[in-house]
Amino acid sequence: MRKANIIGSSALILLCCLLFTQVAQIKQTGREAVGPRVVPYVCLAGIIVFSVVVLVQSLRSREGEGTEFTTRAKAFRSFITLAMYVLYIIGLNTLGFIVSTLLFLFLLSAFYYAKLDKGLIRIAVMSVCVTGLVWALFTFVFKIVLP
Repeated sequence: MRKANIIGSSALILLCCLLFTQVAQIKQTGREAVGPRVVPYVCLAGIIVFSVVVLVQSLRSREGEGTEFTTRAKAFRSFITLAMYVLYIIGLNTLGFIVSTLLFLFLLSAFYYAKLDKGLIRIAVMSVCVTGLVWALFTFVFKIVLP
């Protein structure tokens, strides 16, 4: 696990540094304080910070410490999550932001957190609220039209 964490964290740090240069090429529409570069910069900075934390913890730990890197169940869940993200990206172009985001948030949350007898209504309400909040943020604050 130690070796996998060191390699994975280092690779993420390098990838994020490369993506920082790509984000710098996003055109600004004006002199706004919050433009189209802010969210990618914040996300990349967060990934770098957490990757450094994992890297430092891995370097400080001994070889035998920690847990198993992954199991079949975790790998299957990761594959399903990746498939949902791919379908979400395809859905953005075909269904639009609101419909695809509602479906994505509901299905992903239900996959990870819902019990069949309860919780689905709460997940549906949260999906609607989050989608509405993100739409309003991009529409009224960032002045960006979503698909």
